Amino acid sequence: HLLFTFYNIVVKKKKAEDPETPLCYAVVPLYSDGRIVVHNLENNYGISSFLSKLEPDYVTKVMNDPPPVVGKSPFLIRFNLVSTIYPEDKSITKFLNIYHTTEEEVSDKELVSVLQQLQNLSELLAIQYLPVIINNLMEVMVTRANNKPQFEAFRTLVMVMHKVRTKLQENGVSRTALLELYSNYIFQQTFTTSQPIYEAICSNFLLYMMELKCQKPSEQKADSVFINSWFFFDLVIKSMTL
Repeated sequence: HLLFTFYNIVVKKKKAEDPETPLCYAVVPLYSDGRIVVHNLENNYGISSFLSKLEPDYVTKVMNDPPPVVGKSPFLIRFNLVSTIYPEDKSITKFLNIYHTTEEEVSDKELVSVLQQLQNLSELLAIQYLPVIINNLMEVMVTRANNKPQFEAFRTLVMVMHKVRTKLQENGVSRTALLELYSNYIFQQTFTTSQPIYEAICSNFLLYMMELKCQKPSEQKADSVFINSWFFFDLVIKSMTL
C-alpha cells in the first residue's frame, strides 16, 4: 500500500512550536483479493477515507472500507503499473488462490466455476502463464477426490493448449515448440499424492473422447485434444518414469 501523510505547515511559527503538524493519513491499497491494482493512467484514483491516527491494523480497516467514488474525493492520485510478479487477470488470480485447497476449504462447485472462468483467458496470457497453469491443473486432477473438478481441470488444460497452438501458429509442425519445451524440461511431479499423473491423464483423456463422441456435430467446439495428443503421451511416459 501507499501511505500519505498530510501536514499543517506553520508559516510563522512561535517558539517551541512544531512547524509541521500531522493532520491525517490516507492509504492506497496496492494488493487486494490476491490481485495487484492495475494502472489507471486515464482515470484518477480517489481517496475518500482518511485516518486521524495510525492504528496497528490500519491497513485492515482501509481494506474493509467501501471503494472510493471517483470524482467525489478530496484527494486524487494517478499512477501507472510498470511491472509486477502478480497476475492482473482475475481468472488466473482466482485459480492460483484456490487450486491447492481441499474440499473442506473450497467446494468442488466453486472450483469448477473458477476453472470454467479460466477457460476464457486470452491466448497471450495462456502462453505467459503456461507452466504455472499446467502444473496447477494437473495438481487439481490428482488431488481432488471428485471426478467433476478433475475432468474440468483436464478440459481447461485442453483449451489452454489450443490457445497456445492457435497463437503461435506453427503451421506444418506437428509439435508446438513451447509445449515440447515444457514436457522435456519443465514438467515435474512435485506434489505428493496417491494417484499418479499418468493415471489421471489417461482416465480424463478417455472421458473427454467419450464426451466428444456423445455430442452432436453442431455442439462440438474447436479444440486440439487430438492434435496435441503427443503432449499427453509425453507426460504419461515421463510421469511413469519419475
